[in-house]
Amino acid sequence: MARAEKWGITMYSPYVPEKFCREFVEVKRNSSQISLIMATVLGHKPLMDDWVPREALPDYLEICARYGLHARVDALFVGVPRTRIPDSIVGREYITSTSAFGAPVEADIEGQAHVFLSKRKELLLHGMWYPLIIRGRVIQQPRADTLRYGSYLGYPECCISFFRFYNNWKRYSFLYEIHRNTRGGAPPHYLCNPLTKDSVYSYIYHMPCSWRCRATIRQAEAFRKALLALEPEFVRRTDKALRLPYLVFYERHIYGFRGVIKGNRLHYQEAYSADLVTAPQSYLPQLREGDSLVVEGETVKVFKGKDHLADLQGNSTLEKPFLIQFK
Repeated sequence: MARAEKWGITMYSPYVPEKFCREFVEVKRNSSQISLIMATVLGHKPLMDDWVPREALPDYLEICARYGLHARVDALFVGVPRTRIPDSIVGREYITSTSAFGAPVEADIEGQAHVFLSKRKELLLHGMWYPLIIRGRVIQQPRADTLRYGSYLGYPECCISFFRFYNNWKRYSFLYEIHRNTRGGAPPHYLCNPLTKDSVYSYIYHMPCSWRCRATIRQAEAFRKALLALEPEFVRRTDKALRLPYLVFYERHIYGFRGVIKGNRLHYQEAYSADLVTAPQSYLPQLREGDSLVVEGETVKVFKGKDHLADLQGNSTLEKPFLIQFK
């Protein structure tokens, strides 16, 4: 196995490119979404959005121009934990993974500028905003824009259709539905792994319709091949991260491990959060106490040697845990 990365409690190990798109990491002071930026610069992704510290925005836009990217600044996002959104906010129950108050980019407050990027200027008109809290209510994008947005982002049509049906956080666990929709006995393909998309190391940013979606594999394979010639170290790290074993409860509630799945048991040496930050409901402390686990129904049993340490369950009826390792 390749040498170990110096990860902390999350799998978010910063990556500074040797050369290609290095300036984006330096000006943002983080490497989030660097693979998406690379894909957009190379023409493998038609449209994307990024988050930039307000004070870094002028330098960021100058770098975009040097790489042939057009940019459109949407709004300033001032992040807030969902638990701190007042009950008086109309529509607060419709906030999903991104919760923020909105403000003009010119506002004299700290926040992240939301920016759309594309090599084709006309595509910037189709950049879709996230729900924002403005003047006491959650402002949502029009439904028609939502349905078209996946095509502008360059996602496979089969995955867009699947997403339209199952992207309902009140009814479905989307990752579990992908798991159920994957037919046959072949192992999940590592190029269809979306579990690390919110960290650094990923080739895709959409949810595939199955763990062996052919259209997703073709897209990711083409991008990986182009990237291998420019940033081979990034490819090495990404390939490794995508092939780790994972315990999935729900979106934003995923754990990666250094270990191996044997039968229905995962034997491991280290456990990590697969997200940028550990969520309040994180089971990471219990997992790090153990060295193996099994999933029985909707319960995850954690062991240290022969000792049974803990039983972990989802935080809602939608959280259906499963183990997976992509090959």
